[in-house]
Amino acid sequence: MYLFPMKWFGRRRRRPHPAARHEVDAGWLPSPIAFGCATATGSRPDNQDRYAVGPLWAVISDGAGGAAGGALAAELTVREVVACLDASDGAIDAEVLDQAVTRANVVVRSRRATDAAVAAMAATLTLAAAIAVHGEESHWLVVNVGDSPAWLVDARGCTRVTEEHNVAAELVRSGAISRDAARLHPGRNLVTRAIGIADSVMVDPVAVTLHPCDQLVIASDGVEVLNETEMQDAVSGASSATNAARRLVDAALTHGADDNVTVAVLRHL
Repeated sequence: MYLFPMKWFGRRRRRPHPAARHEVDAGWLPSPIAFGCATATGSRPDNQDRYAVGPLWAVISDGAGGAAGGALAAELTVREVVACLDASDGAIDAEVLDQAVTRANVVVRSRRATDAAVAAMAATLTLAAAIAVHGEESHWLVVNVGDSPAWLVDARGCTRVTEEHNVAAELVRSGAISRDAARLHPGRNLVTRAIGIADSVMVDPVAVTLHPCDQLVIASDGVEVLNETEMQDAVSGASSATNAARRLVDAALTHGADDNVTVAVLRHL
């Protein structure tokens, strides 16, 4: 059973409607939500990130740990999550997200058990889904397994809304190292929670509220070479959700990202 946090991320004031333009790969709805995604292989030999973005949700999965089958684990994870979301017919709630995470974990573990070549594969998962959308605000749930992060970007800045599940993040939470030090710590590549590792998966849903001009960003951990100020600058200057995603990917590559980089942006217009 999910226990919802007492505090929602978001604020309670109106802001003006921004100018926006249509771009390839961007989604525009009668409801006030725009979405876009971008990805890059970076310096890696292949891209093990997988993603899907719909009108009211976005999901990113990253093959974990460099083990054989990482791309397959991420692909299976995204496929199963999207199937659960599609089956909900738009009636998305905490139970649907629970089912999506559980289903992805079962499928990845089943493939691990029946295919020795990928017996150690696993993947991260970060999922943002709208549970209510209105003209002046939209309400979202975000769940994550692993270290693919999510942020709320608004007038106040760039605020992380997920807890990373890797060794470096555990050291940050214990006070042993700083957030800046964690970006270069070798423990950032060692996940402590992932899809496919254990029989069950624990998730901690976070509630987020978007108002006009606010943006919800989810990404693979390759974007973590950027600090929050750099992310804020890239997203705030974007002409659309797709442009925001592309700007973040390009900024991460410019700042020396040595991993695949994938970004999805959900913008309340």
